[in-house]
Amino acid sequence: SGQGQPTGTFEWTVRRSLGPTTFASTRARLEGRFRAGEAAGWTGSARLTAFERRIAPHTLGASAFWLQTDETQGLPPQLTLGEGRGLRGYPARQLTGTRVVGLNLEDRIDLDASLGALDFGAAVFFDVGWASTPGEGYGRPFSAAGFGLRIGSNRLLGRGVARLDVSFPLDDVDGDDLDSPLVSFSLGQAFGL
Repeated sequence: SGQGQPTGTFEWTVRRSLGPTTFASTRARLEGRFRAGEAAGWTGSARLTAFERRIAPHTLGASAFWLQTDETQGLPPQLTLGEGRGLRGYPARQLTGTRVVGLNLEDRIDLDASLGALDFGAAVFFDVGWASTPGEGYGRPFSAAGFGLRIGSNRLLGRGVARLDVSFPLDDVDGDDLDSPLVSFSLGQAFGL
C-alpha cells in the first residue's frame, strides 16, 4: 500500500474580521502520495465559513465545504456525508462517494440563561449536501433542518460547547423512508472559524 512512499501536504488558512460584527475564515488543504514520480493518491478539501453577530442575541453562521479524494492503488477511497460529517438529520455514513459538497446555515441564539456553571443557548439550522463520484456529476442534493440546545461552561468545557440536536431529513435516500427525526449529542459546534 502507501507505506514508504513520499508524501506532500499544502495547507492554507485565513481568518478575518470583516467589520465589528462580521467574521470569516477560509481553509484549504491538499495532500498527496507519490510513487515513481506519479501521484498515487490525493485528498483535497476547502471550507469557507462566516458569522454575523449584528442582531443580538443571534449569531448567524454559514459554512460551505468541499472534500474530494482519489486513489490509484488498493481499494477505492470512500468519503461519507451524514450526522457528524456535515449533514445532520441522516445517519452517519448514509451517503458515500469520492466527493462531498455541502452548505450549513445556522442561527445560534444566546438564551442569556444559566444554571450554576452552565450557560444555555439554542440553535436552528438547515444543511444541504451532495455525495458523488466524479463522472456522475454531483447528483441530487439531500437536505435537513432542525433545532438544538447548546450548553457551555468555561469551567467544564473551556471555550467548547455540548450540542443536543434534533434534526429532520427532508429527502429519502435510495427508497429508505427517513421520516423519523435524528437526535444527537456531541461536543463542539457543527462548524466554526
